Amino acid sequence: MSTQSISTIFNQKLFRIPDYQRGYSWGVEQLEDFWIDLDNLSGTRNHYTGVLTLQKANTATLPQQWNQYQFLIQYNNFIPCYVVDGQQRLTTIIILLQQIINAIPNGGGILGNTKTELTTKYIKREYANIDNVNQESYIFGYEVDDPSDKYLKAELFGDTKISFSDDEMSVYTRNLEFAIKFFNKKLKGITMEKLGELFHKLTSRLQFTVYEMENGLDTHMIFETTNNRGKSLSKFNTMDSFRQLFCLF
Repeated sequence: MSTQSISTIFNQKLFRIPDYQRGYSWGVEQLEDFWIDLDNLSGTRNHYTGVLTLQKANTATLPQQWNQYQFLIQYNNFIPCYVVDGQQRLTTIIILLQQIINAIPNGGGILGNTKTELTTKYIKREYANIDNVNQESYIFGYEVDDPSDKYLKAELFGDTKISFSDDEMSVYTRNLEFAIKFFNKKLKGITMEKLGELFHKLTSRLQFTVYEMENGLDTHMIFETTNNRGKSLSKFNTMDSFRQLFCLF
């Protein structure tokens, strides 16, 4: 099974964290380790980041929460995917990517990509609906409109149409808030050259093993069972390992 970079993984896909999963849980220790791994990448070396397990959503039976993304699914051939394993790392990467994009001056770019092009590939697509009203479809987020979903859109992606109050804060949104502040501090005063180097490492040199699960599998049951047995899905690094797991049921 070959590895893929973030740049490849984000080609024509939408990512949603299922509602049965916990929210963002990384703190200072995990974020520091992640930053050190990026900082230590030198030359042309890649860094193996782990397993990213996806399940393609059935486009014929998508829940109502996906309706606002039908423009991308039906007319732009985007594949809707649930993130079964790897959401902590993927969320962290999205937070840092948005912070890098924020650091680019308006009208500017890095490594031959404009700020708008980067936003379109990794963050959101903008379009006008049939009533000529501007709409936005986010590439990454949560399946349901929970506090974490609202927080990402309002506080990370800067969606002014969405308001988020302190009363809605949870342990997970506070973790998201901490990660945003963590990377803001790391990027403070960074040169455009260093910003480009960081972007290249993040999108091209972090490598994931991507496993796509079949639609018929009950991922909720698998997720709960592995958690209850003290096993991490990330330890199942090959297709054979997943087959061994499914034989438990």
